[in-house]
Amino acid sequence: MNLGVSTPSSSSEIPARTQSGSLSPVFWSAVAGLLVLHVAIAWILRQPIGVGNDDAIYLQLSRSLQGLSYREEYLVGAPWHSQYPPGYPMILAMISAILGERLGVILALSALISAGALFLVFDATRRLWSPVLALMVLAVCAVNPSLIQNAGEIATETSYMAFSALALWFSVRKPESKTTIVLAIAAAIFSVLIRSAGVPLLAAFFFAWLIERRFQRAIVFAAATAVFVGSWLAWTVVAPQRERGRSYVADATALIKGRNAKGKAFLLPVRIGRNARAYVLKSLPSKMNLPVISGTLIDNIIWLLVMVACIGLGSWMIWQRQWRLVILYLLLYAGLLVLWSWPIARFLDPILPFVFLALLLGAWGFNRRFLPRFSWAIPIALTAMITVSSLAQLATGIAESRTCDRANPRESACFSAKERAFLNAAQYAKTQTEKSARFVSSKEGAFSYHTGRELVTIATVYHRGAEGIIDRMHSNNVSYVALGTGTGRERVLIDALHRVCDRLEVVQLFPPQAAILRVLPGSQTDQSGQACGVLSRPAQDSSSDPDVPWSKRR
Repeated sequence: MNLGVSTPSSSSEIPARTQSGSLSPVFWSAVAGLLVLHVAIAWILRQPIGVGNDDAIYLQLSRSLQGLSYREEYLVGAPWHSQYPPGYPMILAMISAILGERLGVILALSALISAGALFLVFDATRRLWSPVLALMVLAVCAVNPSLIQNAGEIATETSYMAFSALALWFSVRKPESKTTIVLAIAAAIFSVLIRSAGVPLLAAFFFAWLIERRFQRAIVFAAATAVFVGSWLAWTVVAPQRERGRSYVADATALIKGRNAKGKAFLLPVRIGRNARAYVLKSLPSKMNLPVISGTLIDNIIWLLVMVACIGLGSWMIWQRQWRLVILYLLLYAGLLVLWSWPIARFLDPILPFVFLALLLGAWGFNRRFLPRFSWAIPIALTAMITVSSLAQLATGIAESRTCDRANPRESACFSAKERAFLNAAQYAKTQTEKSARFVSSKEGAFSYHTGRELVTIATVYHRGAEGIIDRMHSNNVSYVALGTGTGRERVLIDALHRVCDRLEVVQLFPPQAAILRVLPGSQTDQSGQACGVLSRPAQDSSSDPDVPWSKRR
């Protein structure tokens, strides 16, 4: 297909810095079509608020910000929040202040933000290399299931990807000006205020400017980072509540001590090896949606070799083209991932567009070396295979989404049977318990969002032991316990409560695993043993990692 794009006159040289004016309307129509497709599928697959804690907490923090505060108002005592940086709740607060807290509006804007991020990567690729390469990178990203899923959810991945891409896009704008430098710095800093795991982006900017001997710029950048990001990180250090799995400071402390989630010794070389294998052999191929044949090994080996060879060569080519900032960012980001206490696959999502760029650019490099007469054969073949594989997966998701009635998600297939049970338990708590009732649940944010009730954290009543747990519930005026999330934190709570199960009574069961239990007042006991039966059969969440205290943390 002729898109009106000039192709290389020589197979030995890739076209660089193509001007937008030389591109035909057909080419731009293809770009627009891919972006519209991305937004449309994200909208079709959008997710209502379910049992996940993150999206519910973000929305409630945005409400707090509108009141010029940053408190966990769903918890007793409304403590100051110290887990999530305020950037993303600030975005939600601005949207809600202007358009109202309407989930459909927020998700539509999220899809548009995701499309904007992909366009920035496309435009930078077009400027530095080729519009053909840029279009291929856009194609695999536009239909990538992970990026589309993020675009249709309330989550930080999309916004972080957009602001980090914006910062990197400003770095390729020529001629360079003070305005673009300031905007790049602002975008980079704000991206980390959206997601703390983006700190490697700041380090990449700093080291890139040191390498280029732009010391004054590096010093100004470091000072701005210290003021804005440093103040937030300092607060997370001194915050009174730092529960592991919900505090990066607590996680980092355990990491430095070489301890895993269960407090056992976990040596650095073992952790690096485990994380690297998990990301390279499992998470990255899955996130990139590389086509494989189920039950076979040879295709996995082939894809691993293709990934290592093409991404390695592509990274070198990016470095040569003076976009060293991206390579520093990817290296530092990868270093953080392999050093962390456990692998978290979704941390790969915001860097996927740059990984795809390295893959396809490296494929072009090998193509130029071994098939010079067919200058685009290998990258086109890779693009086609990945795109078709992604479209097939999306088609299945779209077919399944038709059974989701977003106007009544608790009674339709928007969620699994276990999730629907927990949501029905929340609905029961909202309608059948007194408004002043206090609850304990492992998903405080989600339960409060769906019920409007105050909660007391598990950490408050547990204190690393079962002894005295009922007394602590009494002292905190806890009336009910809501079960059904299947998380590791809930299983800890269930184990503690099972030892004093006669001090609880079953209020209502919601098969297959949710329940509302009442904390009996004083020294009353329930001799029926019904609560003991419920607590002796805790449902296991097969998706949770026993080494990850809260595997769905954003």
